[in-house]
Amino acid sequence: MHPAPTTSTRAACLAAMMFLAACSRHEAGPPPQPAVRSAASAPAAAAVPAPARTPTLTQQEGKEWMRAIFEDAYDPAKERALVVEGEFRTLMTLTSGIKLTDGRTVAIVNGVDADEDGNDIGGYATPGTLNVYFLKRSDKGWEVLERREDVAQVGVRGDIGGVEWVTLGPGKQGFILGSGGMWQGYLLATADLFALDDETRHLGAFRTMSDSSGACTAESEDCWSVEADIRFDTTAQPGGYADMLFDYHGKHYRVSEGKDGKQVEHLTSTVKQTARWRFDGKEYVLVSGTDPMPEI
Repeated sequence: MHPAPTTSTRAACLAAMMFLAACSRHEAGPPPQPAVRSAASAPAAAAVPAPARTPTLTQQEGKEWMRAIFEDAYDPAKERALVVEGEFRTLMTLTSGIKLTDGRTVAIVNGVDADEDGNDIGGYATPGTLNVYFLKRSDKGWEVLERREDVAQVGVRGDIGGVEWVTLGPGKQGFILGSGGMWQGYLLATADLFALDDETRHLGAFRTMSDSSGACTAESEDCWSVEADIRFDTTAQPGGYADMLFDYHGKHYRVSEGKDGKQVEHLTSTVKQTARWRFDGKEYVLVSGTDPMPEI
């Protein structure tokens, strides 16, 4: 398995909340990242800054890949490609990449609608387009082996989100797209799981954070902050994919106004539980435990 990212869900989500504090409460912000670790690893002792979106490649490699994929449509100075098909324009940017053990390289590229000047026109409710490209280096340079375009529409503000590379089982490479934002004071983070098999398969979408603190008032009957850390079991199931374990932690509470006008929190219950998700041949389904994430 590739080394588990050290990012915690809380660190990324708090960063998103800080950014969103300066934005409209109707708009979604940068994607919180799910915390992913192996079943044997312990929870992180402290929150750390989120890693770069492309931790497995150098900037020069990324430019070489994009040039091979999009040829003259790629602008290395702006690090993006503008693809024009009839009246439609799509802005393509590299999100992440990884080198597989068989010698191939996988590039994850985000697509979003663009105007005539090549500007991103994705609104806060607009998902990004997931595109996956397989490449291999030869004496002549990078060669594109396979194009898997318009795989899925995920994320917000025209952004598919950040990538966490995971091993789903022996010889099973996958990745998680982490996204989210704040709406009317409610913060929601999600994780979309994909497998890189003969096709890029979507194996499920999961909530990794639900937080109502931005909308919590003394009149609220219930306020909450619940997160989930994802880890993969060490044993693959008959379908070839290992079980996913979600470690949920958080709280429910109410608030009142103190003498100084500040909110006083009153804990009503805590959340600390684990749920198991298993691949059923099509997607991951809940097989034990419950999902305590409040819906927004």
